[in-house]
Amino acid sequence: MRVLEVANNLGPGGRTKVIADLVAGLKGHGLEVRLATISACECGPEFLKALGAPCLDLAWGGQGLDLSLMRRLRGLMRREGVQVVHAHDGASQFYAFAAAKTLPGVRTVYTFHRGHLVDNRDWSDLARNKLLDLFTDRYVFVSAERRDFYCRRNHISLAKAEVIYNGVDVELCRQRAPQGAPCRARLGLSADATLLGAVGALKPAKALDVLLRSLPEVIKQVPKAHLVVVGEGPERPRLEALARDLGLEGRVSLVGHRQDVLDWINALDIFVMPPRADGFSLVFVEAMACGKPVVASRVGGIPEAVVEGQTGLLVPPEDPQALARAVIRLCADPQEATRLGQAGAVRAAKHFQVAGMVERYRQALTRW
Repeated sequence: MRVLEVANNLGPGGRTKVIADLVAGLKGHGLEVRLATISACECGPEFLKALGAPCLDLAWGGQGLDLSLMRRLRGLMRREGVQVVHAHDGASQFYAFAAAKTLPGVRTVYTFHRGHLVDNRDWSDLARNKLLDLFTDRYVFVSAERRDFYCRRNHISLAKAEVIYNGVDVELCRQRAPQGAPCRARLGLSADATLLGAVGALKPAKALDVLLRSLPEVIKQVPKAHLVVVGEGPERPRLEALARDLGLEGRVSLVGHRQDVLDWINALDIFVMPPRADGFSLVFVEAMACGKPVVASRVGGIPEAVVEGQTGLLVPPEDPQALARAVIRLCADPQEATRLGQAGAVRAAKHFQVAGMVERYRQALTRW
C-alpha cells in the first residue's frame, strides 16, 4: 500500500517528531510512504536524510485559495499511485483531501494534533468543517479529551474517530540518561542545585509566563532552585523581560532550540510545564520515559499521560501559586519525587511506546 503523509510544514516540535517516526515505522511494516509539505520545510537536510524519504515541497504561498496546489497534489497522487492520504493539519487536510476525492479509491485520514479547536460559533466555521468532513474518511485524535471535544462541538461521528496516543522511544530516553550531567555543568550549577525544566516553543499556549511567576515562591522555599527552558519562539523577549521584572536574573536559563532535548530532560530533577491548552504533547511522555516526576496543568490530554498522584502532580491552569506549591512539595519530599518518576517510566514503557503508536497507525491507514 502506498501512503502519502502531508503536512503544511515540518519545523521543530513534537508533531514533526511523530511524523518522522511514522514515516520510518510504516516503512518498516512494508508500506510505501511518501512525504510532502505544502509550504516550506523548515527542517534541515540532515533531518530529511535521516528520515530516509524524499520530502516534496509543493510551494504554497500560504494566502488565499490556491487551486494550482490542488492540481499539483492530484498529479503527485496519480504519479505515485497513492492509495491513502494522511494529513496532519488543517491546510494540508483541505488541499490534499480535496485533491484525493477527485481520484477513485483514494482514502483519507486526518490526525488532529492541536490543543485548540474551532467551536462552531460562526456559521462559516460550521460550513467549513462540514465540507471537510465530507472529504475525510477517518479521524485520529491524540487524546480522548480532544476526540470528545471535537466530535461534540464539530458534529463529527464517533464512528469515524479513534484515539492514538503519541509514542516515544523509551529505550533511547533511558540511554541518554548519562548525558544529563554535562547539561547541568553547562549551566554552572552546584552539585546540590535543584534543576527544574520545561521544553516547548516559546508561545503563549505553553504558559511559560505562569511558570516564571511561580518561581519566586519556589525559590523562597528552595533557595538553590534553577529553571531551564529548552525551546525558541516569539515569546522570548517578553519572557526575558518578565524574568528581569521578577528579579530572576541568574535563576532562569533560556537555552533556545536544541537537538539534544533528551539530554536536557535527563538533566532535570523535576519537569514542570503548565500549558493553557494541550492536545497531547510528546514531551510529557518523554519526561516520564526519562524517569522524571512531572508537574503540569490539568488541561487537554495531559491527564491521560500524567496520572495525578501516580506519575506527577496536576494543577489548575493559569495558577502560579498552585504550580509553586506542587513544585515545593516534590522538592521537600525527594522520595515522593523519585516514586513518581519511577512510576512514570513504567507507564511510558507500557502505554506510550513509539512501536505501539506506529502499529495503531498502520491499522488505521490500512483498515478499510
